[in-house]
Amino acid sequence: MKNRFVLLMIILTVIFLFGLFLQNIQSVEVAGPSDFNFLNSVDGWSSKSFEVENNVKEILETPYVFSVDFKKDKENIFLSVVYYLNKNVSFHMPEGCLTGEGSKLVSKKVRTLKTGFKCVELITKGSDGNTLIYYYFETDRLRSESYGAFKFQSIKNKIFLKKYSSALVRFSIKFTDDLDHGREVLDSFVLDVSPPISKKLGFSR
Repeated sequence: MKNRFVLLMIILTVIFLFGLFLQNIQSVEVAGPSDFNFLNSVDGWSSKSFEVENNVKEILETPYVFSVDFKKDKENIFLSVVYYLNKNVSFHMPEGCLTGEGSKLVSKKVRTLKTGFKCVELITKGSDGNTLIYYYFETDRLRSESYGAFKFQSIKNKIFLKKYSSALVRFSIKFTDDLDHGREVLDSFVLDVSPPISKKLGFSR
């Protein structure tokens, strides 16, 4: 078991170093997405995009940060997308930002939706109430709740693809005492909008 682990680490190191060597010669200059207005109408939901401040983009080290607020009847869902193009980065995990936002993490687990779609589920509590959060990572040929699997695929993409990109996609909804209802609403919404988001970001399967 120990020998297998050492061998795996050696292989990953070689792949990573080879990727660094090929970075400049394999990357191509292309533009990332300019906006998320294509989600203006999703199954009766109205939406409003918000301009993200430049200092936030500087902290995240990418110009591609998008925030969209969706409303339908009494429901309100917030979408946040952080996208990187031809750049190797480490994502700022959503749960790591909770303290700065004045919220407390109540629980964290993997949520499996009806289609087998998996994401990370967070439940937070703050002065403005309870929040249910789903997030996942995406890159070419992979969409996953696992950061490790995502990073491994990203390294392979960096080596073999001329354009390599990655994204952190996060959804959140406020809830009171009815967590099951919040999950039902967010499950349906995520299944509806994740395919067009992948298409907009140019990810292949």
